[in-house]
Amino acid sequence: MAAPSGSSTNRWQGFVGRYVISLALASALMVTGIAVVNRGINDRVAKITRVKVDVAPAPPGGANYLIVGSDTRAFVANPNDVSAFGSPTDPNSSGQRSDTIMVAHVEPGSQKTFVVSFPRDLMVNVPGTPGLSMINSAYSIGGPQLVADTLKANFDIDVNHYLEVDFKSFQAIVNEIGYVRVYLPGRTRDEETGLNTPYGGGCYALDGPAALAYVRSRNLEISDPNGSIVDPVTGEHWRLLDQRSDLDRIGRQQSFIRKLAGLAISKSLSDPFLAVSLADNVLQYLKADQRLSRGDVNALVRAFKTVNVNDQSSIRFETLPVEAYAPDPNRLVASADADQVVAQLRTFGENTPKPPTVPTSAVTVKVTDATGTNVGPSVVGGLAINGFHASATTASPAAKKVAVTEIRYGFGQSEEAKTLLPYFADAKLVPDPSAKHAVELVLGASFTGITVPPTTTTAPPAPTVPGAPTTTVGPTTTTAPTNAPSDPCP
Repeated sequence: MAAPSGSSTNRWQGFVGRYVISLALASALMVTGIAVVNRGINDRVAKITRVKVDVAPAPPGGANYLIVGSDTRAFVANPNDVSAFGSPTDPNSSGQRSDTIMVAHVEPGSQKTFVVSFPRDLMVNVPGTPGLSMINSAYSIGGPQLVADTLKANFDIDVNHYLEVDFKSFQAIVNEIGYVRVYLPGRTRDEETGLNTPYGGGCYALDGPAALAYVRSRNLEISDPNGSIVDPVTGEHWRLLDQRSDLDRIGRQQSFIRKLAGLAISKSLSDPFLAVSLADNVLQYLKADQRLSRGDVNALVRAFKTVNVNDQSSIRFETLPVEAYAPDPNRLVASADADQVVAQLRTFGENTPKPPTVPTSAVTVKVTDATGTNVGPSVVGGLAINGFHASATTASPAAKKVAVTEIRYGFGQSEEAKTLLPYFADAKLVPDPSAKHAVELVLGASFTGITVPPTTTTAPPAPTVPGAPTTTVGPTTTTAPTNAPSDPCP
């Protein structure tokens, strides 16, 4: 983890503790769906470890992905791993638990993704057990199947696919991408996870181990001369930054995952070599249900291709609305507003691409051939046949070849760019202030031809649209704590 700007670098201590990894939604979905950019994806999907889970058939309009984290130490095979993760034979760290549960509702046709977190302290009916139990106990009692059954029994949510990540997969993604920058308001620590920032407030670049300690933290403390927590060794005063334990952690996780998602998308699509490396180093730690297929991966590609990495609302995150559990204020139960959120996990649109808001006849495209194969003129002709106003531009002799096709758009041109996107399966959207009078299509080495999308004339029906706000969340749900400022770090 790097220090804030202007400070010297610092070697982070290895994190400790026996708590479970917090969910890395970006890791599971982005790496599976986008990382290999359709190259060698069949072989890599085939190598994913499969878990026997009786999942519901996915409806035509999309799928619900149940994603859990596992604290298994089965992969530990050397002293360094034992130091970082604990021994697989240690009774205090052996076994498997689930600490955070997320359901990702993905609609490829309408290109919507809505993610709901279920707090670990949520009291529910776990099938086959008496009374109410914490939702995370379902995994330790009956594994993935009982988690899926618990969601169905309590919230009538069908699970269509299952994904499981562990310590190693999370660290591997962060380390492959490089660093993820987060804001910390001062010197912070969590003795359970090993988080211990050496400097004051600022933007910290987290590597894999530091990022894991950060998202796992449930008892984050900040140095404060007036704090009531006194370190018995140093005498330094601290105060608790996390006032709501797991709920505060979920907010921190969601912010981190959203940022990690943007980095995974932009870097994987722009660098095929990084994409393949991500897939090779991460998928070995990922587990999935037996039904997850190449077609499902393609659906994820469709769903995430239009995510704007600079827009934090592109992927909507929410925590299930909750309130205190009367018999034990340290536990939670679903509040009256919960069903309005859960209902969005039960509703799917049709499996048809979202109709463009701008017709092809209203889109002007400048085509630059950066493939080195002189396919530009034929692409201009193909676009004209499909109604676009297209013309070719000449790349300078010194221009470098582009690996992945780019659709560059300027201010006010995002809808025009999205109209063009379905015709180029390999393309990514790139905001570009210099693109002022036309959308710019830069053909990369990944280009294999124009794809004509299915014709749509009406928008898919969606009585409840995932991604659209449905209710105002109360103070006991996902609102950020007042002493945790928003993240200003790029």
